[in-house]
Amino acid sequence: MSSKVKKIVEENLRAGALSPTLSLSDKSITSLTQISSDFARFSHLSELVLAHNSIKQLTSSITNLKQLKLLNCFNNELVELPGNLSEVRHIKVLQISTDTFSCKNSLI
Repeated sequence: MSSKVKKIVEENLRAGALSPTLSLSDKSITSLTQISSDFARFSHLSELVLAHNSIKQLTSSITNLKQLKLLNCFNNELVELPGNLSEVRHIKVLQISTDTFSCKNSLI
């Protein structure tokens, strides 16, 4: 995880009320190529915006985000979604436009 992303992760975790939204694109982070399992620490998140990066694969630990309602991966390089993504029961919006991928789960 880049130092800039790590700083944002730590700031979000230290926030008193724990912000339910984490948008990396709002923080001018547009060079991610992968999502580490460290993101599983954000079990409080209801919205995760990873748009406009170069992410090829999401970690399967994304299913630890049990409160997640919106996952925005718009404009990345995703080639597949985790097979266990359907375990995120509250997800209502999955934005994956402009990504080329194959899907191995029953969510879509």
